[in-house]
Amino acid sequence: MKRWSSIVVMLLAAACSDGESSSGAGGEAAGAGGAGGEGGAPPDYSALYTCEELVFAEAKELSGPGYDPTNGFVGTPQASYVVHATQIYYRPEGETEFFQLAGKVAAQLAQTEGLVAFSLGTDDTCGVARTMGVWASEEAMYAFVGSGAHAEAMAKTSDITFTGRTTHWDATPEEVEALTWDVARDKLEDIEPLDFY
Repeated sequence: MKRWSSIVVMLLAAACSDGESSSGAGGEAAGAGGAGGEGGAPPDYSALYTCEELVFAEAKELSGPGYDPTNGFVGTPQASYVVHATQIYYRPEGETEFFQLAGKVAAQLAQTEGLVAFSLGTDDTCGVARTMGVWASEEAMYAFVGSGAHAEAMAKTSDITFTGRTTHWDATPEEVEALTWDVARDKLEDIEPLDFY
């Protein structure tokens, strides 16, 4: 099982687009026929997205500087938060680099102002890494995405990943308290997978 902090490499690709929208990670999926697919058609990632995550390993609770799994929010809850969810399929030959970059991103995240809480998970049989996180504001989320180790990791996605989906949305404190992997999966379900972001 990978270190939880490692999975954060793709934590915020969600912020690369507006509202409930998507991003993907580049390259050739199994059977996709390359970045352009056959005859210029987009790659077919359906086999990846239908892979059943039988050994999904997850952090059991949200945790972070602004949220305690036992007691909830630290300090006074805000009226609204920004929540993100990501789903990234990494290439087998890029896995080592994926998790090396993740270590750098985790170090950056630990010092990022505006992060409230996050949870991370992976399924090695499907080659997927997932994140969900809670932010004080969209501005804080975007600031993290576009800087430092995270920006470096995003620039390498076409080499180390196949595809991905990301989204973010506004949530009340009550919705954050009820946030689960099933909620994150549901939010991603209708997002169009892409092969580049």
